Amino acid sequence: NLNYAGCLAVCPAGWNCEALGPRTPDDSTEGGSWPGENCGWTKRCNMEGMTCFKKDDYFATCKANCSKGEHDSFDKEAWDCERLGAFEATTALASAPAGERTAGLSLFCVLVVSTANTATTHEDILLNYQRTHGLGIFACEASAVHWAPKAPRGSWQSVANVGIFVDIWNKIRDTGDYKHHDWVVKADPDTVWFPDRLKRHLSAMRVPAKSSVYLQNCDFKFKFQGSFEVVSSKALEKYLDAQALCVKYIGTSGGEDAFFKTCMTALGIDHMKDVSLLNDKYTWESDYDMNDVSFCGDSWKAAFHPLKTPELWQACKQAADTAVPEEGLKRLRK
Repeated sequence: NLNYAGCLAVCPAGWNCEALGPRTPDDSTEGGSWPGENCGWTKRCNMEGMTCFKKDDYFATCKANCSKGEHDSFDKEAWDCERLGAFEATTALASAPAGERTAGLSLFCVLVVSTANTATTHEDILLNYQRTHGLGIFACEASAVHWAPKAPRGSWQSVANVGIFVDIWNKIRDTGDYKHHDWVVKADPDTVWFPDRLKRHLSAMRVPAKSSVYLQNCDFKFKFQGSFEVVSSKALEKYLDAQALCVKYIGTSGGEDAFFKTCMTALGIDHMKDVSLLNDKYTWESDYDMNDVSFCGDSWKAAFHPLKTPELWQACKQAADTAVPEEGLKRLRK
């Protein structure tokens, strides 16, 4: 009729049956379908919180909820709301068994600096400090610095910077330099971190060779804190191939870390978990003093955040360098 048409192998009795065109390939991933697509084929949804609900014999889609008998504003056909499938979270990737190959340890490291129109920001100062002393990303096998406009603050008290990072990841994709390395690390300028320690964590995790995997780095909210993001090069390549789809279906109104993690999960990219990787004050439930660097006195953790001046950055590094090694081992065993 004038309100509905569908892609079918055979036209059923009672239909007009005018051929309007061939089936257009949809955006379904190997994991499932996006909202608005016909999930009757995949019976799986890409996005967490979505369920594949049947409308009729010809159409189903991924929605947050469905009430039997409800109608769309553009269609008089009622929804059946039979549940055909849902989002299926990936389980943590298992470590490689003894004797099997593990991922390499070469790091391509990225630092993004927020710029101001008229003044040098604290991030510029931290960048110059790390560059001068060969610290942070400048201790990796390869690195790249990108500058970005200051992002607006969102209603959740963090910054709405998805669009900014989409542009930056596109630039990284275009150069292709990351493909020559095993891992990609995105660190904030005010994150004190140690590439050699990260490599010790990766070695201990025994990540299987050629894995598409990202590391969950904390137990806070969505478990992927943006101050220190670690993904395999294979995972980043898969993400970059589908980044435009994630922009289309997830949107760009939130924070880049939540978007990045949601997109990777939707694409079926594996994860491994190491909550001993990062100590970020912004994940603490208790109050904290921004000038206190005692939390850096840990010989095992690879990253600490936030340290917003060169003096605090240096003091944190010194506290980490002089931490008693046994303390780090005790925490690892816990």
